Amino acid sequence: MANKTATSSGGRERKGRAKLAKSAPPARVRGAQQSAAGSGVTRGSAARFANPTGRAARAQSVAIETRRMRGRPKAEAADDVREQILAAARALFTKYGFRAVSSRQIATAAGANVAMIRYYFGGKQGLYQQLLNEAKAPINTHLEDIGEGESPSLEELLAGVIRIHATHSWVAGLVLREVIAPDGPMRPTFIKEIPGRFVPKVLQLLENAKKSGHLRADLDPALTVMSVLSLAVFPFLAFPVTSALFGMSRDDAFIQKFIEHTTRVMQHGLFTTAAGEGKQQ
Repeated sequence: MANKTATSSGGRERKGRAKLAKSAPPARVRGAQQSAAGSGVTRGSAARFANPTGRAARAQSVAIETRRMRGRPKAEAADDVREQILAAARALFTKYGFRAVSSRQIATAAGANVAMIRYYFGGKQGLYQQLLNEAKAPINTHLEDIGEGESPSLEELLAGVIRIHATHSWVAGLVLREVIAPDGPMRPTFIKEIPGRFVPKVLQLLENAKKSGHLRADLDPALTVMSVLSLAVFPFLAFPVTSALFGMSRDDAFIQKFIEHTTRVMQHGLFTTAAGEGKQQ
């Protein structure tokens, strides 16, 4: 008797599950019902989300857009995400080069969604552009003052260039790989954004220095710019060599010493007056 009761109960349970399965909506409609619940659409119209038209289609679009917006960083986290992407790009571009690194690799290294690179920078090219802007920002203040009111001195400009390379160690590596190397992919962009704007301003600064009697009148302005930049930049471009052979360092004490030394060389040359006169004779 107990066995019959158990068998009967089991049969009723199986029939109940089969009936419930027949009455349940297909998976596609269940998914639509869930979307409808999230978007505020009534349960009665949920089935139309499987093949939406009219008002249902518009409601589904809103639900999809809402889900997309959930994936974007909140305001308080946006700066962190952006900085993580910049830090990853600096490291990867410097080590492997612009062409060899993909947006997806940068995003992975930053722990971010690849869509965030387009969201913040418009793509990989825009990300590189932002790195250039970051590098030139410290010297822009000096350049903006040239020709407007009191201009910075050539010595101040020299110190500014040196400090840029000291505090942005990745710049030299990026310049070597992406600009100076044969067929450097970023050479046109770099020349346009940095030397293309920098050199005319410095030439103007030199003309001002000549007029004030601060600079020798017999010096060629263009060659003078090249000489000053060589003094300031070359030790950083060749840092693995200059650090090993000459003790070049990026710490504050050494950089200050290097600025003072380079300024003295620029102002007074290498020879004493007597030695210089003997050489000319």
